[in-house]
Amino acid sequence: MTYFEYLKSIICLENSEYEELLQALNENMFEILPGVDFSEKDYNRISDGLALRKEYEYYAYTGDPELIDGEWPPTYPGSCSFLEFLVALARRIENDFLYEPLKGNRTGKWFLEMIENMGLIFFKGHLSEVDLEHVHEACQTVVNRAYNSDGSGGNIFVLQKRNKCYTFDEKCYTFESKSVTKSVTNATKNVTFDMKKVEIWDQMTQYLAENYL
Repeated sequence: MTYFEYLKSIICLENSEYEELLQALNENMFEILPGVDFSEKDYNRISDGLALRKEYEYYAYTGDPELIDGEWPPTYPGSCSFLEFLVALARRIENDFLYEPLKGNRTGKWFLEMIENMGLIFFKGHLSEVDLEHVHEACQTVVNRAYNSDGSGGNIFVLQKRNKCYTFDEKCYTFESKSVTKSVTNATKNVTFDMKKVEIWDQMTQYLAENYL
């Protein structure tokens, strides 16, 4: 099993019609742009993505240990592939938040939901050069946070309701007039809320709270 095949197995998309899209995502990078202070914690998402390599090396790789570097997607130090980023995040959603034994493994569902939010759900079968450029631009929209404040316009998470309050991990967010009231251990302060200016983990928890919790 190659590393690419291993990633596909995690999201249950082996031999799917998304083969070329998955390959394209694996050839794009997820990275943190210099000077974006509020996204510093997104390095955790890169760490999760890179951890999949160690997992593959330990559990699934059967080739020559000296050749394993050839399995990894082309990335710079401090980055992971966009596919690794999404696969690791989809598994976080399944294992840490929404696992239900009676519904089986839904990691692939969360992965495809993020793909749909990015506007890539219909990129099936063979992808043309124009299609591949569109995939690259979609990845860059997420990396550059070039979407709207509610996540619409290409983010992996999009909020629909702006007047609801969700309590999660001792944080209470109120989406109204682009502001949020955050309560942490009885300390309340008002801060400006913008999906472009919070870490991806907080984007995810609010998206899950709005739609599933």
